[in-house]
Amino acid sequence: MLDQEITIQIKNVYGEDKAYPVCPKAKLFTDIAGTKTLRLADLNHIKQLGYKIVVKFHMVSCPAYKTGIEDHCVCKDWQEGD
Repeated sequence: MLDQEITIQIKNVYGEDKAYPVCPKAKLFTDIAGTKTLRLADLNHIKQLGYKIVVKFHMVSCPAYKTGIEDHCVCKDWQEGD
């Protein structure tokens, strides 16, 4: 079975949360989308493809957490201030 997981990092940029790719698969999705970050719609489509979305550094304002894809949002390496 293929590894159906991507890792993203949420960063707040000028008051807006952005999902940046961390792993090569997440980067591939941004290349397909033609963007540097993944939009909420992109994350929902990735979830529909069966991928688990792993957030490297969790923030309460994480788009995955706020919009119902938290069941696929598994926080890794959660360290305040990193």
